[in-house]
Amino acid sequence: RKGKPFRLSMTGGVTAIAVDAVGNEVFTADEFGEVLHWQLKNLSKATFTPVAKHESAVLGLGFVSKERALISLGQDKKLLVTEVDKKMRDDEASLPMGIGLQGVPDKPKLLVIDPNGRRAAVSAGDGKIYVWDLNARLTSAQPIAKFDEHTDVIEDLAASRDGNWMLSAGKDGTLREWDLQNTTSGAGSNPANDHVGPVFDLALSADGSRVLSGGQDKVLRGWRVDPAGVPRLQITHDVSGPIKALAISPDGRLLAEGGEDG
Repeated sequence: RKGKPFRLSMTGGVTAIAVDAVGNEVFTADEFGEVLHWQLKNLSKATFTPVAKHESAVLGLGFVSKERALISLGQDKKLLVTEVDKKMRDDEASLPMGIGLQGVPDKPKLLVIDPNGRRAAVSAGDGKIYVWDLNARLTSAQPIAKFDEHTDVIEDLAASRDGNWMLSAGKDGTLREWDLQNTTSGAGSNPANDHVGPVFDLALSADGSRVLSGGQDKVLRGWRVDPAGVPRLQITHDVSGPIKALAISPDGRLLAEGGEDG
């Protein structure tokens, strides 16, 4: 909210944040595995409720507004699915449901959620992406797909607003597009490889038509995303240092870039 910065205090260092579509609710997670739900309707009286607890640091959060469900990924190799409204009512069925990351041999790194709550994708230290069917979470903990086209560690993941596809950026210098719903489509085999060196971050516009990428080569790249989710390079802009963080405003008119130069 313009002109009104606010501060939320955590027990440990913040490792992940998720915000609801309206902006009245924020979920934060820390290095000790604690996940908090903040109500921000009145910024002067922000209140929180603990909603989940991992055994170690939380790596990622995703909130599915439609189902009012929070998905968290921890270093403990667990996905926790928390039904937020039941937790706030202290419902007997409010305990988060854990999904053990079976089939993932290496340490998990990143989490991305289909905004419609159908899929969860996790990248691991082996440079692969593992996809789970969240609708089948009560019956199976096995991933339904494994994407292994990257040749090095994956640095960032971003899902489209409709949840049909996602993009990944890798230390191998490539951007790749993946079909999240038809996981046997063979997507990802035709990378965008214009970067020289690792790609550290992605930012996808709200309508899914544009994406920004940045990395070690100190060049901000802007891409037009075609209907199939494939990025086509449009613009480049040199910056003073490696790019570590990117964001696009909800209306798509502004962008923010952060790097090692501060």
